[in-house]
Amino acid sequence: MHPVTYFIEDSTINLLTQRFGCYLEQLDRSQIIQVRVLLTNFLMGQEMMGEHYTICDAWQDSSLHLLVQDEAVVEVADILDGLTIAQAEGLLSAFQEQCTVGNARLKTSVETTTDDLIKHGVPHELARAGAIILREVDGQRSRTPEEQEIINQVFQLTTKEAA
Repeated sequence: MHPVTYFIEDSTINLLTQRFGCYLEQLDRSQIIQVRVLLTNFLMGQEMMGEHYTICDAWQDSSLHLLVQDEAVVEVADILDGLTIAQAEGLLSAFQEQCTVGNARLKTSVETTTDDLIKHGVPHELARAGAIILREVDGQRSRTPEEQEIINQVFQLTTKEAA
């Protein structure tokens, strides 16, 4: 995975990465997708309406249909005021990588289950082991006694949390 500046680097992009991280890791998947929509609308507007079409115009056009009022996305749009086509294309490449292999990629069922178990008070290592059993082992074969003990521990912790 590459930092954003691998795809495009200038003062605007440097400001963006200073605020949101070199991989834009401080933006979640939903925010990254919203910025991708914004950038795509900006490129389409530039193509159809000319250079006078700005990132602010793209924000207004995008927000009418899909985008929610997210502070981070609004801040990204503010940073990108005056964006060029080359910058937008570079950022779209960076965002695409984030959504396929980076921090904004879709999580696996094991990762999602691990996160859910952690939220219910299960320690990370136990949550991961339990998630693997629940999502991978159970679909393939019967549990070993050791695996069943792990699931029992997870169950006790999650039911204690709910009580």
